[in-house]
Amino acid sequence: MSEVVPFPIRSFVEIDAGTVTKSDDAARIGRFFYFVNVVQMGEGSLGVWDGESHSDAVREANALAADLSLPVVDNSQGRQN
Repeated sequence: MSEVVPFPIRSFVEIDAGTVTKSDDAARIGRFFYFVNVVQMGEGSLGVWDGESHSDAVREANALAADLSLPVVDNSQGRQN
């Protein structure tokens, strides 16, 4: 008999980036944004902040990570506008 060991669920604060392609606000379409999300592997993610400044995204992510005792993962590297 084998024992099934569940994959550990890890959580982190993510900084991501990209060009907005869909939005209820037409002024955002085509603009480059940074996004701060709380990610729980296996559960999904929650967007908590967006804006056009990488330094603001880093500041927001670090503050959120400190509040939640989570690490920050910057996935925006190489995608800066």
